[in-house]
Amino acid sequence: MHRSALLLNTLLFPGIGTISNKEWIKGGTQIILGLIGTGLIIYGITQSTLDTIQTLQTGATEPIRIHCVSGCTGILLFATTYLWAITSSLPKKHRRRDPHRNPTVPPAPNR
Repeated sequence: MHRSALLLNTLLFPGIGTISNKEWIKGGTQIILGLIGTGLIIYGITQSTLDTIQTLQTGATEPIRIHCVSGCTGILLFATTYLWAITSSLPKKHRRRDPHRNPTVPPAPNR
């Protein structure tokens, strides 16, 4: 199960693999933060592109403004969320077992 969760996080979007491990709150938070980070990246790229086009069309000599704050914040937020999602999908060595999930029944004694 952990391999498929790690693969889901790597190939699709952060948080999907965590949700498949039935960690709903962590996975939901990772998805929301990943979407916010993606939105900030898209906003930064779009605004920088529109400012560049406008500057080139008007022939202005002012420096082109690059919306680095939103783009860099988005990249940092997405990367942090991605790493968090990958580490939460890895198997935990000291994870407590749920006694109802896989109960270990000792073998019956021979009489």
